Amino acid sequence: MLDAVEAEAHSFAFSPRRCCASTCDGTALSPPGPDGAPVRLHPFPRDDATALRWRSILELTPVPLEEIRRRGLKVCSRHFDPADYTQSRPAPVAVRGGNSVTSRLKQGAIPLLELVLPRLTRIIVNN
Repeated sequence: MLDAVEAEAHSFAFSPRRCCASTCDGTALSPPGPDGAPVRLHPFPRDDATALRWRSILELTPVPLEEIRRRGLKVCSRHFDPADYTQSRPAPVAVRGGNSVTSRLKQGAIPLLELVLPRLTRIIVNN
């Protein structure tokens, strides 16, 4: 049986199409950041230790990790430092018309930027 805090956490629906940080409205359709990079959504890591740190920092501790993954919760790139990404140059991409530099979130990266704690608001999004 869930206690009152857990019941409150489960009563809110989050969307896999937007950032799950409490005061963030980031989506894949958000305008690019000041550096011109598009906003990207990152799923919770497969590594449980890192995923548990994300859950704690984002104040989602009442929500089981399995539930976070099942719902496909994501954190947007606004919450990561540029140093949290690796740069790589893939093979030429015909769709984009040439070489493009891609970046990947480094293993063990933690979302620490632009977080407002404690959780003051909750975004309610229907499943």
